Formats: sequence, structure tokens, C-alpha cells
Amino acid sequence: MYELYGENAVEEIKSDPYRLIDAVRGISFKTIDEAALRIGVNQDDEQRIIYGIKYRTFTCNI
Repeated sequence: MYELYGENAVEEIKSDPYRLIDAVRGISFKTIDEAALRIGVNQDDEQRIIYGIKYRTFTCNI
């Protein structure tokens, strides 16, 4: 994470943990969402909603 976000890695991840979904191969929305909620991200957080929709869109079998 340091390589990606530099000295502000912790702050960057805390401010938007959902960005890790795009940055870390193999990490799922569910994993990040559980962690994000534990660190205090609100259930109606805009980034949570956006990434939740993206997750459902790409994992839904239509």
C-alpha cells in the first residue's frame, strides 16, 4: 500500500477503503465492506453505494 499511496497510505485508505477493490487484485467488495464498516464508514456512504452497485453488476448472472 505504501508504494501505491506513499506516506499517506493509512489516511488515504481510511478516507476511502473501497479504493482498495480496484488497487488490490483479488480483494472483494464484501471483505472491504466489512472492514470499512468496522472502522466507521456509514452504511449510506457514497463510495460504499457506488462500489456495492459495481460489485453486484459484475457478479450478477443475468
